[in-house]
Amino acid sequence: MKTVLFVDSSGQQYFQYIAGVWRLVSEPNAQDTLWVLVNLPTESLEVIDLPRISGRDRSNFLQRRLNSLYPESGYRGAYILPGGMLKTGKVMLAGFNAVKDIAVVPGGHAAIFVGLWGAAAVLGLMARKFVPSDVLLVLPSALGLRILAIKGRVPVFTRYVFCEGLNNVNEILLTRNYLEDQQIFESGKTPPVLFLGDSSSVEATLVNGGLTLLPTPKEFLPKGEVGWLHPLFNFITSSPPGQLAPLTSRARYYAMKLRRVAYLAALVSLVGVSLYGQGDWRGLVEMQLRERTLHSETKVASSERERLKKQIIAIGADPELVRQATDFAEQEITAAPAVETFFSLASAAIIGLPNVRVKSLAFHLDPGRESFCKDRSAQSGLYQMGSVPPINSAGGAAANSSRQAEVELAVMWPADLSLRAKAEARKRISASLQGEAGVTILQDPTTAARSATLRGGAGGSVDQAEDLWCLGVAWKQPEKTDGKEGL
Repeated sequence: MKTVLFVDSSGQQYFQYIAGVWRLVSEPNAQDTLWVLVNLPTESLEVIDLPRISGRDRSNFLQRRLNSLYPESGYRGAYILPGGMLKTGKVMLAGFNAVKDIAVVPGGHAAIFVGLWGAAAVLGLMARKFVPSDVLLVLPSALGLRILAIKGRVPVFTRYVFCEGLNNVNEILLTRNYLEDQQIFESGKTPPVLFLGDSSSVEATLVNGGLTLLPTPKEFLPKGEVGWLHPLFNFITSSPPGQLAPLTSRARYYAMKLRRVAYLAALVSLVGVSLYGQGDWRGLVEMQLRERTLHSETKVASSERERLKKQIIAIGADPELVRQATDFAEQEITAAPAVETFFSLASAAIIGLPNVRVKSLAFHLDPGRESFCKDRSAQSGLYQMGSVPPINSAGGAAANSSRQAEVELAVMWPADLSLRAKAEARKRISASLQGEAGVTILQDPTTAARSATLRGGAGGSVDQAEDLWCLGVAWKQPEKTDGKEGL
């Protein structure tokens, strides 16, 4: 819970923010956070122009000034009052010259100590936001009076005097005279007074003394049992600049902030994973499920393999030989040309030739001894030696790693097609077939036509040559296996 320790000449009191107002309490708990506001005569402040330096040079400069103003005090600080774009910034140096009254404050309680602020510095910071640029701020208390002079929204003078009753007015008038004597304000141009207390007893005297009493802004209105201290308590609990306590006395507070940051980071990470990592999370779960399914299927396949192996052994066969035979059969099916390949060759050959039709199309995947291309070529004497491997005496293919299917393609010409047009059409068909990958022409009618022309009357005529192409279509190379898979 928010707790404020107020220290002045009459002593110190704890106040907690309960139901929208500050209430007096005996002492805070260990879980409460504590801000300290001190209003003592030993507080002083000074505003200086900030040189155009930065970084370590600025820090060293400010530290030297603080050491000269408060040589024996650890309760001191500097707050930069920013200027405009064309103005040099100013620095407010604040602190306590004697700290015997507040040295026990940070360690004299169980609550988490946030920081310590002086009343004059707090009034100066609030005045920059909520009051006119030139004003005399007066904060009365039970035993004394705090006076702060503001010029151009910058604190220029402060004093704390012990007085009460009508002496309050006299001290204000004396302060006005001092400011005019020091030429801080011109004579007769002293700014108005903002009296942060019951002004009914002092208003007439101030007016007769030539001072104007300002109406209280809403930001300074009293509230609750703390009265005029309510706005000051609200202001310091926002942890404004001007904190004066040493860093060592605030260790618990910084530790708490670090813990909160760590908890917040963990919460953000968890929310991020929940919102943006759902897909990854589901993917991980699905991968684990697939892994389990594959493991189960692998076990089933291993059991089935062992069962088949036992059945093969029972019929007297070698499981390895059966596996090799199965692999060989599968490779044969895969390596052999597909039937649609032959139809594609035929359609590609006659495309672009009007009225030319396929008369017949025959094929043999593994001709071996039954090579009808060889037999037909031998009959006509037109077999192209060297186009395919020769047939050995046993009738099988010679030792060669390549295998090919044989295709016989015959075409039918239009009745009105001239001999020259037929010759050109034969050349186009042969060129189309020769351009197909893996295709070798074993018998070409173009060659037959040239042979018939050379033989003349002895061998027949060109028109009698049969328009038939015999092709070799290469098989795919079989894939090699290591012989370790399967049965």
